Amino acid sequence: MSWLQPTPVPKVHLLDAGLKKVDDYTGVYLINTEHPAIVETGFSYSVPRILEGLEQLGIAPEAVRYIVPTHIHMDHAGGAAGLAEACPNAKVFVHDQAAKFLVDPSHLVNSVARAVGVLFDRYGTMHPISEDRLERVRGGERYALEQGFTLQVVYAPGHAPHQFCLFVPEHHALFTADACGIHRKPLAKLVPTTPPPAFYLGQSLDTLNTLKALQPKTLLYTHFGAFDTQDLIDRYAELLTRWVADVEDTLDTLQDPEAVLKHFVRKLTPLLQGHYDPVMVQQEIEMNTQGVLLYLKRQREG
Repeated sequence: MSWLQPTPVPKVHLLDAGLKKVDDYTGVYLINTEHPAIVETGFSYSVPRILEGLEQLGIAPEAVRYIVPTHIHMDHAGGAAGLAEACPNAKVFVHDQAAKFLVDPSHLVNSVARAVGVLFDRYGTMHPISEDRLERVRGGERYALEQGFTLQVVYAPGHAPHQFCLFVPEHHALFTADACGIHRKPLAKLVPTTPPPAFYLGQSLDTLNTLKALQPKTLLYTHFGAFDTQDLIDRYAELLTRWVADVEDTLDTLQDPEAVLKHFVRKLTPLLQGHYDPVMVQQEIEMNTQGVLLYLKRQREG
């Protein structure tokens, strides 16, 4: 069985990383260039599927030059260590301020366990990566995969302080990480992603302006798929602003964060039920609401 599909960007293929019990939710991009690259790594249990995808494209693991999780959340970086072991000549990208969490992921894993609760078994695990395998980036770096195909690192905080996107100027293509939201395939719509502990609205909106200024024509979403709709960045800025305002208004009305969580579970569950299992629906709504509540708490406390 093949989990690969082509994208509008030449030499870029999307592979379903295989979140347990959910298809078309988390993606990995395989770039079949002179110096091959893997953008995002899925979960620790995604590695065999990714290696199979490389084989289908005729890419030897030893030929992979770069492994690029756009940030260290486990659905993006969980497979990094396994891929680094399988691809011995590849460097693993990480933002400079987050490198320590790939060298010793124990704190990160514990943080994710607290954030995702009962769904933690779907996130696999993370193993350490040796410091000498890391390629530390801060934004602005450029990597030539071949003539006519360059990866440009674009620092993209807001969803997480260690997040970056990748832009391919020759093809006007943008790997969005989670900076442009989540595109739900079953719903054919954008939804916000505002997880704790480090969501920040102002940085998110600044990042969206930065990405828009690149004038991308194709957006390559980790969650999930490639889109040529150029207004997605503006649409997400509006959606994100409304979402935060809605949570803030509800908090001002109810005056109780726990009541706010219950309110949004009741309000949003009908939009997602039937597409995802009930536990996943509740946890995701609570997680994104909690991320905004923590942001508002920081703002109000100064």
